[in-house]
Amino acid sequence: MVDIIMPEQDGIGTIVQMRRERPYLKIIAISGGGYFDTADYLGVATRLGADAAFRKALDPMDIVAALRRLLGATTV
Repeated sequence: MVDIIMPEQDGIGTIVQMRRERPYLKIIAISGGGYFDTADYLGVATRLGADAAFRKALDPMDIVAALRRLLGATTV
């Protein structure tokens, strides 16, 4: 899971780097917003390779459902 707004390297840069170095990893992006609307950040994140994206405050059941889908698991 990667937050979009982080101090040293933002989540967008992290997603790009992770896709380049380890394309098999599953990435979940989260954002509470920043300078722009949260949907803008999360849309960019998914276009650049995030497998799922959520706005903060997260619903734990949404995260569980995403993990099940991404990992192909029947239980998490």
